[in-house]
Amino acid sequence: MELNTVFSERDSFVALSLKDFSLLPPDGFCPPSTLCLGTFDGVHIAHRELFLQTVSLSRIPGEESIPCAFCFAFPPSDYLSDQPPAHLSDLRQKLLFMKQAGIQRAYIADFPSIKALSPSSFIEDVLQKQLHCVQVVCGYNFRFGANGEGSPELLTRYFHQNAHILEPKKLDGSPVSSSSIREMIRRGDLREATRFLGHDFSFFSSWGTISGCYYFLVPKDFATPPDGSYSVRISCRGEDLCLIGTMASEGAQKILVFPPENTALLQNLLKDSEAEISFNY
Repeated sequence: MELNTVFSERDSFVALSLKDFSLLPPDGFCPPSTLCLGTFDGVHIAHRELFLQTVSLSRIPGEESIPCAFCFAFPPSDYLSDQPPAHLSDLRQKLLFMKQAGIQRAYIADFPSIKALSPSSFIEDVLQKQLHCVQVVCGYNFRFGANGEGSPELLTRYFHQNAHILEPKKLDGSPVSSSSIREMIRRGDLREATRFLGHDFSFFSSWGTISGCYYFLVPKDFATPPDGSYSVRISCRGEDLCLIGTMASEGAQKILVFPPENTALLQNLLKDSEAEISFNY
């Protein structure tokens, strides 16, 4: 996606695609920032707590800075594993949640271009020199630098009291994590997944028709519930429609199909080539 087609300089939120950090000028690129670091897959309740803490810290009187987030265009696991975990959100969804939380800038990195940086080089050359990071916020299990050797403890050695590490978040005694949410979706427990996400599980999907029925393609890299019937909300250009659809498998492709009696309703709703599908429980 083209980031500037979603967020413009007129917005209070700006997303910047940074494909090659070596090309950034060392000075004057951005004002002092309080920077939230992570992959943020699913943007669950612990991730949004990181965003809110970043915004709060950026407003400390006498130490004001720009609340920013640093993440990747695609999760590092997509490059590091032959069988990466299924996605819970795409970049567009992550940026929307950042904006809603009050983050003002998102720096979107290309993982292959920085994966060989040592942890110290990532901190000194990227965070401090190029992004002017004065405070850093991350989760307890955040890793960075070549081979994932960088840790929150190293961030604390560099930023001292200005390194803010979020402890594990639990809900009813269970840890909140993207991994656990993927498992909930895999087994079809969308009620529980929604609780841990803090929002409905959703994805953007292209659609088509066959034999008078509308169908939506589930992105192949996304988590999906088992085949069966689901209540979903279909959103397009600010309009919504709630229907019952059937999740089915066509080879390796998951599709969500709607019966012929829904065709007229969907025909009126779908003004674009894609729509957002949200699962209700």
